[in-house]
Amino acid sequence: MQRKIYLVLVLAFSSAIGAFSQISSGALQGAVTDKDNGEPLPFVSVVIYLNGNVVTGSATDIDGKYTIKPLEVGTYEVEFKFVGYQAKRQTGVPISSGKTQFLNVQLSAGVELQTVEIIAFKVPLIDKDGGSSGGTVTREEIDKMPSRSALGIASTVAGVGTAGTGGGISIRGARTNSTWVYIDGIKVRGSTSLPKSAIEEISVITGGIPANIGDATGGVINISLRNSSSSYTGGVEFITSGFRSGETAVGLDRYGYNLLEGSVSGPLLMKKNAEGKKTTPLLGFFISGNVTDIMDGAPAFGGVYRMKQDARDALLASPLRQNVEADGDINGAIYNADFLTKDNFTRVPTRLNAGEQSANLVAKIDVNTSETMTLTFGGTAAFDKGHDWTRGNSLMNWENNQESTSFDWRAYAKFSQRFKNATEEGEGSSASNLKNVYYTVMMDYSKTFDRSQDDTHKDDFFKYGHVGYFDIWRGNTYAFNGSYYQQTGIQDLQIDYRPSEYNPELAAITNQYFSLFDKNAAITALYYDEQTGQFISDPSDLFIDAGASFLIADDPYSSFTNIQGGNGLINGDGVPSTYGIWGYLGTQNNNYSINNTGQFRVTAAGSADIGSHAIQIGFEYEQRRDAGYSVSPSGLWSLARLYTNSHTAELDTTESTLVNIGSNFYEYYPQLVGDGQFEFDYNLRQSLGLDPTGNDFINVDNLSPEFLTIDMFGAEDLLNQGNNFVNYFGYDHHGNKLSGRPTIEDFFNETKEVGGTRFYTRPVGAFEPIYTSGYIMDKFAFDDLIFNLGVR
Repeated sequence: MQRKIYLVLVLAFSSAIGAFSQISSGALQGAVTDKDNGEPLPFVSVVIYLNGNVVTGSATDIDGKYTIKPLEVGTYEVEFKFVGYQAKRQTGVPISSGKTQFLNVQLSAGVELQTVEIIAFKVPLIDKDGGSSGGTVTREEIDKMPSRSALGIASTVAGVGTAGTGGGISIRGARTNSTWVYIDGIKVRGSTSLPKSAIEEISVITGGIPANIGDATGGVINISLRNSSSSYTGGVEFITSGFRSGETAVGLDRYGYNLLEGSVSGPLLMKKNAEGKKTTPLLGFFISGNVTDIMDGAPAFGGVYRMKQDARDALLASPLRQNVEADGDINGAIYNADFLTKDNFTRVPTRLNAGEQSANLVAKIDVNTSETMTLTFGGTAAFDKGHDWTRGNSLMNWENNQESTSFDWRAYAKFSQRFKNATEEGEGSSASNLKNVYYTVMMDYSKTFDRSQDDTHKDDFFKYGHVGYFDIWRGNTYAFNGSYYQQTGIQDLQIDYRPSEYNPELAAITNQYFSLFDKNAAITALYYDEQTGQFISDPSDLFIDAGASFLIADDPYSSFTNIQGGNGLINGDGVPSTYGIWGYLGTQNNNYSINNTGQFRVTAAGSADIGSHAIQIGFEYEQRRDAGYSVSPSGLWSLARLYTNSHTAELDTTESTLVNIGSNFYEYYPQLVGDGQFEFDYNLRQSLGLDPTGNDFINVDNLSPEFLTIDMFGAEDLLNQGNNFVNYFGYDHHGNKLSGRPTIEDFFNETKEVGGTRFYTRPVGAFEPIYTSGYIMDKFAFDDLIFNLGVR
């Protein structure tokens, strides 16, 4: 009756908390008999050791049979003791995830000796508990493999492949996102990188996925990590294939691969007996880590081409030439990069700026609370930083390969309690059908953060695409109304330029452009009036007669339009690819993006053997939070130019001034007016100390990138009526992480007041799905067949 109460409590407890998928533990089952007559031996003591630590124990029933579970994945020693019989210890007993290992032992009767007979375990030819299809790679096999990654080791199992997956793994041809990976029971999101010395076993399920694992449509890879030991052990390993030397690697190959890895394990706190002597560990630890530096993860056979230094210097000194047409006319400029020849390039054996650095850490603390209870705290961390090599950048622009950084960490706590069988409690009977009752509870949290950016400018967005500082001279435009000249607007007349200190390669193009052509005579602000046949000028204002053929119309420096049309660059412009293939030197990747995910899980399960049936029931709760942000930084210059002064585009015709120049009269208006001021313009004026709603002309292209920030833009500014320059969820439009949970109604209705005007904030919440599940399973044997039935 007491056992039944235990079972009800355990199942109720597991139902209330969630489900722990029993994919990181197994069971040991067998029988103990007399070696001479084959009779079963009841009440034999069975003690389980792992790395010298006593893990648990049990006793055989009246029929000489025993079952011990749950046991973490690992290689155990099992000791059998019985009064009047020679003790025996079986070494090298492997316990695999989700499987039952069978171990039958015969004891010799006679004088009880102090020594223990030690026998090495032999793996049977046929696995009685075949279970799901797939395979298991043990620690001994992993040590002999050349591959050091967990996924690389998993790919040695039949049906598992990595070809054509882009670095992922496919099981039986399924998509990579259909494969679930677990590390010590934690469902992995993000990196699966681990030190090889930390891996105890890798189990792959390619088919027949049991109900306790879940909804994977491809397959499951379960990675079990090593546990602590009763004595101090450790080791250090260093592997190298070559070292960096300038633009190549010197050594055995061109990878420039260097790895330093180590692990250490042992007790933190020991239990003492009555004499004060240390006996067994109360606390044990295991730590493993590595650091890796790779110069080129995939060197090309025969190397790659790159521009020679003298050719590069020549392009920086003279990136442009005049575009002289067949009739002798000059039509803007063309790039000297289009005239490079094979002699301007050289072959190098290693891809440039394609290196990668990474570090991984695994830590576990085992708390040996009692023979029937275990508590484990653990975590993993993985850091990776490298540059994304592209073929287009390899020839001239390898220095601007995009930088990618990722950081993943996971932490968990797991508690298990096993209830003793009747024979273990000394009741002397095993008549009860209820045995091997236990439950397991686990909580874990995972975090993943990825970022891609230019490694020079990072999140200084206005430094992306900054070409230089442009001084703009402006003047009025006029049209003859039959009596006098009336102002029709304001136009750019002349632009002067100073190079950017942030992007010297791009600045060199515009810098030469401003010295490549002769300035038109009209640059002196003298304009020809066809009606009077005279030049006109005014020292206080520059005038343009819109009805006359004034000379400044064709000047290459009179407007941004003319500069761009002549192949000069303004802020935010990119250089066209050479031949449409090769990235021009100094061209940055116009992308900044971050991806931030979190996962919290509470899982639990209870199990009990009722007769020949092993019943397991459990539930699972999973809460995710996915957030992301991306922006096209160079495009912010175009937006800033568009939004600044946009509310002053109309002439204020309420008052005017009439002046006489020569024989003509000119009417002009004192200021520009308008409405529909953008949030960027308001914030910019306020930052400059101007009237935030005033009509002072601001030349945004003459401001420092250090002064301009993305925070000056409003959400509507950046979304740009659907032609958005940002994408975000779980972040605001400036890239700040949201703390609340905005709704869809908030996106359409939430506003803020700026200078008396209300602007939409357009918040978008993070993706936060909740997943819950429950399952029940029954595992039983019929003759030599083992059935595993369940529903989820």
